[in-house]
Amino acid sequence: MPSPATDNSQRLTGDKLPNWVVLVVLAICAAPAVLILLVIDISTSHAGLDYGLLQHLPKAEATDTVFHALLGAFFHVLLEWSAVGAAAITFVLCLANWSVNRNSLLPIIGIALLSAGALDAFHTLTATRMIEASADNNQLIPFTWAIARTFDLLITTVGIAICLKGKVRKQPNKKKIVWRSAIVFLGLAYRTIHICATSPNLPQTQFPDALLTRP
Repeated sequence: MPSPATDNSQRLTGDKLPNWVVLVVLAICAAPAVLILLVIDISTSHAGLDYGLLQHLPKAEATDTVFHALLGAFFHVLLEWSAVGAAAITFVLCLANWSVNRNSLLPIIGIALLSAGALDAFHTLTATRMIEASADNNQLIPFTWAIARTFDLLITTVGIAICLKGKVRKQPNKKKIVWRSAIVFLGLAYRTIHICATSPNLPQTQFPDALLTRP
């Protein structure tokens, strides 16, 4: 009869992602940096808006000109909001899996992703001027981008670290650690958003003359 250790080893091996999936994810993540190092511009650029000229253009043509100038902003919203949606959907799937298998590992990761998605959503809303904040937009938008990236990294790392410790499986009351994680992670996300929204002055996050122009 196989030992519990053997069963756990077989189960973990069965849950392992295929190598090609890992390689594809790594390639997609590295592609923008590689293109930039090869001096291939992947940004959306435009010549800027001539506000004096807009006044003399027909209404339809002026509207098209404005939309073309905002093309980069539209791409930004589509990409980042897709990440927010992916985080929310993953959270729901984690809860669905938990309701069936009572495995507390996935809900913790799902909550961490949802918290990170909340920061991305806040940044997207500030970048599109859909919400107002105390700080100037020239400070707020790059700072929320930097803080969202940092928060995403930290919160998912902490969530995965909790799971990798293996203590979650040994907890007699697994619901308690899930609820604690939810309170801590979502509380941190709310507090970070609140500080960004109410602070009149935010740290500088763009350095045009430096080797690394942003975090």
